[in-house]
Amino acid sequence: MSSPAPSPLLSAPAPRKRILWKWSLGATLCVLTFFMWECGSSLVQGRGLSNAAVDRFHGQLNANNYSAIYAEADERFRRSISQEDFLQFLGAVHKKLGDSNSQTLTNLNVQAMTNGTFLTASYQTKYARGQAQETFTWVKDGPSLKLVSYNVNSRALIIQ
Repeated sequence: MSSPAPSPLLSAPAPRKRILWKWSLGATLCVLTFFMWECGSSLVQGRGLSNAAVDRFHGQLNANNYSAIYAEADERFRRSISQEDFLQFLGAVHKKLGDSNSQTLTNLNVQAMTNGTFLTASYQTKYARGQAQETFTWVKDGPSLKLVSYNVNSRALIIQ
């Protein structure tokens, strides 16, 4: 008696798994390029929106229309300060610094979070009676921005 021959399917070595590293690398590069492009276009769009919002803010400030700034601000901003206090604050800033002449964007940060897309923009602003460093935090509301916080620093505010 002879023993049965082993089945060729059982004795053949398992086929070697081919790693598609070129395809994996290509797909990874495509995904990274897409995300980098999205981030870059968000910054460009954020810069344009922020510049327009700051121009509007300064136009309303120069026109003594502080109540419009307050009314157009985000609810979070209005909860943080009363309208009366805000009107007094902006009145004092405008009285000390004068009209806004020009501003230069010095820093922009865009954060997309579950409660909205926030833009924090810092500007070096030239006023009639001095310069100021202003920081605006905006929340994206459709095609426009709403003010969430405003901070201004200037030596002209403390010098008599």
